Amino acid sequence: MRFPEKYLDAPGEQCQNNLSSTRLLKAMTRLAICVPDYGFDPTEAAIPWKCLVDHGWEIDVVTETGQVPQCDKKMLSGLLADVMGSKQPARVAYESFSTSSSFLTPKSWSNDAFDLMQYDVLLLPGGHDKGVKQIIESESLKKHLPRFFEATKGDGDKKVVAAICHGVMVLSTTTSPVTSKSLLYDRATTTLPVHLERLAYLATAPVLGDYYRTYPGKYTANLVQSALKEPAQFIPGPFNLTASDERYICLLLLDIA
Repeated sequence: MRFPEKYLDAPGEQCQNNLSSTRLLKAMTRLAICVPDYGFDPTEAAIPWKCLVDHGWEIDVVTETGQVPQCDKKMLSGLLADVMGSKQPARVAYESFSTSSSFLTPKSWSNDAFDLMQYDVLLLPGGHDKGVKQIIESESLKKHLPRFFEATKGDGDKKVVAAICHGVMVLSTTTSPVTSKSLLYDRATTTLPVHLERLAYLATAPVLGDYYRTYPGKYTANLVQSALKEPAQFIPGPFNLTASDERYICLLLLDIA
């Protein structure tokens, strides 16, 4: 079955332009970036932060308990960083991001007073380090997601959810209290495809072991696909790709040259 073309956006620079369009930037002003305590990809958090903070957005970093987070250090230094890590623009952006007041004083999504609905946009960056399991499996975060994600549909209190790479799993593993199915059950989506995850794993396993298998023995794409109603809802790649379904935007990966 051919995937409906209305869900497909252009890769590369045009994709980035779509996400930072003047219309979207003017319509929305508050962003929550939810990350685990350790292990998120610095490019996938810092580049959107830099783009939107430069346009005057109010941005909060949110972690489970309000702990100041740390990105996956393998993406910034060492042999892996030189070959498969963050590019120089992303490293510069992360330096600014990691010293910003929002980064150093994060909100806590497990705090009873926290309300995700106060934001216009939710960003869920990905990451390969097993530390990202914290956000994928967080029951306290899953309590906030159904109501916010539902607001990406229709013409009501409009919200936008953007998920990158493994960040999609935060949504696919969250169940709607209304349908008892995944939030992505009837939505178009993409995530890290099997062929890229397998390639990265095979290329680095002699040195890094199962680093590139966040869930050993399982591929991210297969886990996401298992939550969908129809196989045609999943877009497999190949490389920089954005899929959008109403106001849910997902990126296979974010790679800034």
